[in-house]
Amino acid sequence: MTDSPRPELDMETQEFVHQLFDLARQGNSQRLEQLLQQGLPPNLRNPRATAC
Repeated sequence: MTDSPRPELDMETQEFVHQLFDLARQGNSQRLEQLLQQGLPPNLRNPRATAC
């Protein structure tokens, strides 16, 4: 099985992902739950492949 290449993210998207990981580190599950209900993928990962 081969990994498919990941698309490059623009700066705005990178900043949004960074903010999501900050929410997770802070334990802000209420805000993360809201975003998941709005369609945020539950298996989102950062460039180091750490799950949110």
